[in-house]
Amino acid sequence: MSDGDGVERLEELAEALGKLGVPARLRAADDGRTCLRASHPQVPLSTDVHVRSFEAGACFLSEWETIICPAANTAEAVAYIARLLDLRIS
Repeated sequence: MSDGDGVERLEELAEALGKLGVPARLRAADDGRTCLRASHPQVPLSTDVHVRSFEAGACFLSEWETIICPAANTAEAVAYIARLLDLRIS
């Protein structure tokens, strides 16, 4: 997967999150790569999501570098991010 493919996956994820009312934007991560910053719509809370390629394929990673799901599964990533942001204020 090229860096451009990763950015496309992040853009798809940002669009899907936006449809649910979760603000999301692409930004430069500390390592210089592009990541997605998803924010809670009502409180000042956010999380970053990255895309990385592995032998088995590309995956979405959390800000802690743990695998969320395969990058082809945008719906699962959206559900994970929405739950994560809600859990942080519970």
